[in-house]
Amino acid sequence: MILTMAEREQTKALCGTTQEEINDALKKHQEWINNGKTGNGRMDLSRRVATHTNFRGRDLSNAKFTDANLSYSDFTLAKLYNTDFTNCDLTGCIFAKAELRYADFTGAKINDALFSISPSSTDMFIDDKQAKTLLFLVFKSILCNHSRVEEKI
Repeated sequence: MILTMAEREQTKALCGTTQEEINDALKKHQEWINNGKTGNGRMDLSRRVATHTNFRGRDLSNAKFTDANLSYSDFTLAKLYNTDFTNCDLTGCIFAKAELRYADFTGAKINDALFSISPSSTDMFIDDKQAKTLLFLVFKSILCNHSRVEEKI
């Protein structure tokens, strides 16, 4: 059975993207950044499934993840300037000390995500529902850390 290019892309989106494929895309994306963000190579995992992926410390500036399922992925220390997470599933993702300048989270699912963002993170784009979720996560983090401090005393 021979699949068309569109059928191959649809199958890949449904089956998931491997860490090896992600690493190859990350290498191309870094080359794209080094070349002044021109030509091919910009990371675009839109409408892909890439759960439990390691993006730790990577420069994902201007990457597109629109409608992707990136749940339980690790973005610790990642540089996410102008990164598009519109309508992504980011359930359980870790954004510890990530740089989120102008990152767009509009419509993204951020349930159980960990946000411990860097001071350079400004002007994130989120909607009202996400703002409430983030506020809850911040308070939950404060309460958990406060409890740990009290236990040590």
